[in-house]
Amino acid sequence: MTKTYTLTEEELDQLIKERMAEKPITEASLFNTVSFNTDLLEPINAKYPEVVKKLDNNTIRYNPHPLKSVFTNVPVTNEVTKETKYCKVYHGEIHNNIRHLVLNIFGKKLNKELTRDEYDLAQEFYTNFKNLFLESYDKRLEELTR
Repeated sequence: MTKTYTLTEEELDQLIKERMAEKPITEASLFNTVSFNTDLLEPINAKYPEVVKKLDNNTIRYNPHPLKSVFTNVPVTNEVTKETKYCKVYHGEIHNNIRHLVLNIFGKKLNKELTRDEYDLAQEFYTNFKNLFLESYDKRLEELTR
């Protein structure tokens, strides 16, 4: 027996939009929805402008976006010019490190080696590692203010 439903045009449009927005998760897009990006660092770096200024003081020409970098507090000194430069880690490296940790939990090296059943758990683990990283980074910058 076939059921018949009555929908308004607006309800049908909304239903179609929702279905079109649902994209299947593939190995290439596995971490896209939970991915680490530079926007996550901006609020943390903004809380500690004196640290960011200190760490980025000599790297302006290397780093046009100081609020979008992770800084180290170990400077590199050029022996010739005596110029001190603080190194930075790019967000893409952080994303890959977290992704590799998650894959290591499953004993895999590549996203495509995960089964579809493992996708949700992998995304959950990625989110947990990302949040731990952000909390730790915030704590580290707080320590540098002391």
